[in-house]
Amino acid sequence: MSTHGACRNINGEVFLCGNSGYVRKIKSDGSVAWDTNYKSDKGKDGTLGVAFSESENTLVAFGFSFEHDTKFTTKDSSLWLANLDAEGNFKARTEFEGIVDLGKNPSFCLSKSGNPLVIYDNAEMGSYEIYVSKFSKDLKKDWTTHIFDANDLMVSRMSLTPLDNNYTLATLSAFATKGKFGSGLHFYILDKNGSIVNKGVFNDIKVGPGFVATAYKDKIFVVTEGRIFPKTEDIIAKLICFKINPG
Repeated sequence: MSTHGACRNINGEVFLCGNSGYVRKIKSDGSVAWDTNYKSDKGKDGTLGVAFSESENTLVAFGFSFEHDTKFTTKDSSLWLANLDAEGNFKARTEFEGIVDLGKNPSFCLSKSGNPLVIYDNAEMGSYEIYVSKFSKDLKKDWTTHIFDANDLMVSRMSLTPLDNNYTLATLSAFATKGKFGSGLHFYILDKNGSIVNKGVFNDIKVGPGFVATAYKDKIFVVTEGRIFPKTEDIIAKLICFKINPG
């Protein structure tokens, strides 16, 4: 069993998630409150992330299925969202398109208002079509925005960060595979309706799959990692700060 993500609520309780559709709740005293597993008998399932909505008292889980027609994916889809109550009982779910394979790793977050947002790729191997989708609290899709596509770049990581006033920061790292323009660190700021109101591409910043991005007020912080010299075990980390200009 491997753990893919974790979150906590204001009471200090921790939720862990991992492969086989696994979710665990740990009380603030360190004891296990419950375990749940939504593994399908038909294929490999995994929970990629969890987030707790304080306003709804609901745990939101985001995951994938490598095969169609499983407990969570019954149509031509591979990604799913699910709402669980405080005891781990299944409340609602939705499924949607997307690819999970060989670096095509989606990500999700809850907006400041508690709506799930997902960033994912929906292209065949060898190309990328990156989308962001927003869902209602009962997991109905509100909108989908296409933010990036390429045939000569490799996307190594995608992430979402909620911003104030219900804006969302989408971040991805792209590497040129044929020496063409477009590699580097990409930022997109989307409003509550899915419109891109600001964006930036920093071609001189090369970050690997281990970067972490977050935001505070009008600043974006990115932690990058890399090796000092090729073929060495020495790893360095850099903290880079970006200022968000008005759209």
